[in-house]
Amino acid sequence: TKFENNTATSNGGAIYAHTGTLTIENTTFSGNECGGTAGGGAVYVTSDGVLSASGSTFSSNSSPNGGGAVTVANTADRAIHKIDNCIFSGNAAKQGAALRTAYTVYVNGCSFAGNVPSNTNTGGTVYVAAASFINNCSFYGYNGSSNNTSLVLSGGASTVLNTTLYESSDKATAVRLYNSGASANIYNNVIIAGSNSVAAGWGNLTGSVTSCGYNYTRAWKTGADSGTTASA
Repeated sequence: TKFENNTATSNGGAIYAHTGTLTIENTTFSGNECGGTAGGGAVYVTSDGVLSASGSTFSSNSSPNGGGAVTVANTADRAIHKIDNCIFSGNAAKQGAALRTAYTVYVNGCSFAGNVPSNTNTGGTVYVAAASFINNCSFYGYNGSSNNTSLVLSGGASTVLNTTLYESSDKATAVRLYNSGASANIYNNVIIAGSNSVAAGWGNLTGSVTSCGYNYTRAWKTGADSGTTASA
């Protein structure tokens, strides 16, 4: 199934899910966009909606606000949303170039490459505003002198493990905690970004990071190597 080159003046360029479980399997979303101050260039989930996406590709979708490909907005009962084995490439938005979520999401086995947030300070490839779980994923930022961030965490206690975060810029960071209510537990990740081994890990820390061990960090620009460490 393919959703290509659809346009919405409001939220959700291709799909707007208001209630029930939206199941997306083996589907391609390409070139979709939403307008105005809307979110979810391809998919927008809100109200009583629950997202379950697997084996799908989201490419070159865009939103002027949040979630270039997918936005999960305010959903009832703090539902848990799941995204498994999906590819996100070349999507663009102000905040969360690939994904922006206001509630808990489990992201497993996904690839993120070349997604572009227009707000490079707090935009991020993925913007998470609630406790979420990122496992076995890969993040590859776009080239250029940018202070892009792979993951922006702005609320709740999230877990990041078995994941590669690579940002090819001396100004980039891998994980940015955006407010004091956000925290992250990290384990067994490969992190390459920034101009030194500190920037390679974290930027603008206003929350807290707890390393659970076996995180390898290396600076993209200088090659400064902190090796495998048990502390953030």
